[in-house]
Amino acid sequence: MGSRHHHHDDRRALACGRAGRPGGDPVSRVRAWLRAQSSALILVAIMVALNGASLPGYAHLQGSQQASQHREQVMQQQAARRAGELLEARLCLTFGKLAALKPPADPDPVKNPARLYEQQQHDTLDELGTDLGCGRR
Repeated sequence: MGSRHHHHDDRRALACGRAGRPGGDPVSRVRAWLRAQSSALILVAIMVALNGASLPGYAHLQGSQQASQHREQVMQQQAARRAGELLEARLCLTFGKLAALKPPADPDPVKNPARLYEQQQHDTLDELGTDLGCGRR
C-alpha cells in the first residue's frame, strides 16, 4: 500500500512544483499533465499516424476513379459519334434513293398542279440531302 501512496505523492509534488507551492511553475505542471495523459496522447498519435498513412491510398483511389470515369465518358462519346455517323449514312442513303426517283415531267404544270407539286417536293428532298452533307465526302 505504501507504494500506491508514494506514487500519488509524486504526482502531487509535481503538481505543486519545486517550491512546494500549489500550482508550481507552468513547465512542471505541463510535464506532470503529459505524464498523466501519456496513454491517451499515444493513442491520439497512433490515430493521426494511421490517418496520415491512409491518405496516399485514398488519393490513389480517387485518381483511379477519375481515370475510370474519364475512360467511360470517352467511350460514351465514341459510341455517340458512331451512332451519329450510322444515322447520317442511313439518311444519306434514303435521300439518295429519293433523289433518284424523278417524277415525270409535265409539259404544262398549270394544267396539272399535282405534277408541279411532285416536282417541287422532289427538288426540296434533293436539297435536304445536300443540306445534310450527303455526297460531300
